[in-house]
Amino acid sequence: MRQMAATCLAGVLMAGCGANGSSAAVPQRASPAVSDAAVPTGGASSSERQLDQLFRSSEPKAEWFSPQFLQKVTTDQVRAVLERVRSKIGAYRTVSGAGDDYVAVFDHGTVKTHARLDDQGRFAGLFLEPPQKAPDGAAYPNQGQ
Repeated sequence: MRQMAATCLAGVLMAGCGANGSSAAVPQRASPAVSDAAVPTGGASSSERQLDQLFRSSEPKAEWFSPQFLQKVTTDQVRAVLERVRSKIGAYRTVSGAGDDYVAVFDHGTVKTHARLDDQGRFAGLFLEPPQKAPDGAAYPNQGQ
């Protein structure tokens, strides 16, 4: 049963980066390539800071995710999803939002992201919608830089 759930979640995770427009569910957190974008500080929420760390990193760390999340999705699966996002819309720039809803901005598009942290600040839930390319492939401005 557990292996079946992990397989289903992995399929959903990968689908979000496909051409079919389906969403990608990623329980907990992963890490993409490091960029020189501004790091959310000051009034940034814990989720915003965790997402920023995830999107900047090239290697997701197990300690960023709750044990329940890692029972369903591995850090390798998270890394693969983030690599596909970066390959479609470029380097990560910044993230903003509130509550569980965020928008991550990349060089050539955005990803709506839904994140939930546990009481220890680890990803307990992570859902990435399909990447949205900027109109006509235009680059987004370097927000916050």
